[in-house]
Amino acid sequence: CDKQEWLLMPDTPKNVATNNQLAICANRFNYSFNLKGGSYLVDTACSSSLVAGHLGKVNLLERRWDPLEWHLGLGAGVTLTVGCFIGSCAAHMLSPIGRCLTFNATANGYNRGDGTAAMLLKAGAHDDQRYAFFRGSQMGQDGRSASMSAPNGPAQEKCVWGAIREAKMTPPESTVWECHGTGTSLGDPIEIGAVRKVQIKMPRLEPLMMASSKSNCGHLEGSAAAMGMNKCILMVIKCVSAPTIHLKTLNPHLDHAAFDAVFTTDAGPYKYKQGHAQVSSFGVGGTNGHAIFWGKGPAPVLDFKRILLDKMRKAPTRIVADGDDPSQWEYSGPSFDASPDEQYRVVYVKDPLTGEETFTYEKVLREAEPIEFYCTTGSHNDWGEDRMMEGDVPGLFYQEVDMPDSGELEFRILGDGDPDKAIAPETSTSRKLEPIVGPSKDLRTSWLVTAEPGAAVRIEFFAPDKGPKSIMWLLLKEE
Repeated sequence: CDKQEWLLMPDTPKNVATNNQLAICANRFNYSFNLKGGSYLVDTACSSSLVAGHLGKVNLLERRWDPLEWHLGLGAGVTLTVGCFIGSCAAHMLSPIGRCLTFNATANGYNRGDGTAAMLLKAGAHDDQRYAFFRGSQMGQDGRSASMSAPNGPAQEKCVWGAIREAKMTPPESTVWECHGTGTSLGDPIEIGAVRKVQIKMPRLEPLMMASSKSNCGHLEGSAAAMGMNKCILMVIKCVSAPTIHLKTLNPHLDHAAFDAVFTTDAGPYKYKQGHAQVSSFGVGGTNGHAIFWGKGPAPVLDFKRILLDKMRKAPTRIVADGDDPSQWEYSGPSFDASPDEQYRVVYVKDPLTGEETFTYEKVLREAEPIEFYCTTGSHNDWGEDRMMEGDVPGLFYQEVDMPDSGELEFRILGDGDPDKAIAPETSTSRKLEPIVGPSKDLRTSWLVTAEPGAAVRIEFFAPDKGPKSIMWLLLKEE
């Protein structure tokens, strides 16, 4: 809370010196627990707790004179009076609806939240106590921006690069990016633009999962970064990206189409059993912070694509030599004169009686003409074709449908309304992050959505000219 809020509380002793000093917030903790190490308070507004973690790391790494055993950083955000609400409203910072609509087209400010979070840092090997590795961090300042509180994209990018260099990693190694994401029309696009400039330096193998905790618990201000860092630790030990709520339509000003990223609205598991989670926090006065965590999950994640490739190597395609002319032999593999850019669909069959494994290759014919529009087909329209509307972002198509009486919506996408240009997940799933295949004919997989019968669902399909396709669906609230 702001010190002035505490002093305005009724029945607060004004004549006690310790009540009027911000430093006492930290010093009282040492006094209560008889701690002898350094004790200080960091106030950089919203980025305070991340900067405190960064300074704690610096103190732990200084081992020459008085090496520390551990460093405890705590962040606290408590709203005690209406004073800061009035000031924030006067500055048009708060959302009129009391929600952090992070990444949303309707982002109109943030919502203040209450919360406390802490993080204990230790230097050295502590395998029996460690949840995650604190691989790197950095802090910086905007300097002169458009205004005192306006974010500065290049300064944010520089801060991120400092943490990446300390971690000795590359941008494609990022798995989840926990954004500051206050849900403002100016701040969100600038932050995503800085992320884009970092990520486009090298190609990625998997999409970067984007998230923000402010949609879940509000803006905790002084404790916001501590909440984000704790969330990163939980994500790397569970190998799951936590969802961002209230996301209905992406802000058209987000520069997300220029790099491989997905905004997770449901829990998205990692493809691998380990990964990096990065968190940014930007103070309203221009002090920026960024931290990187690494961890691994409790159990390995099965790579089904690699398992299938191993099976293909062990069970090569069958050749039946019938006659003297090899061109007439029965062969189920790809063409002998196949060019490097040709695509094949591999069909794997295992005989339930003999256990024999066979593979056949079906050549995927690429469409000569680009797809002009997309339709949905599924249980909502008796597997007919309903044309999707074009969104504000090039390549974005959407449609609003009502949930069937069964409470389950099963659907896939058709290019140009043609069943031979079906687009669907690799396997039938309710996950939005499942790899998308197509356009192709004879696809029978589909996405599955469950909700109350009659509920309105918005389906968004993003098919850029270059880059991977993505799917998203959101439940619409009744007006």
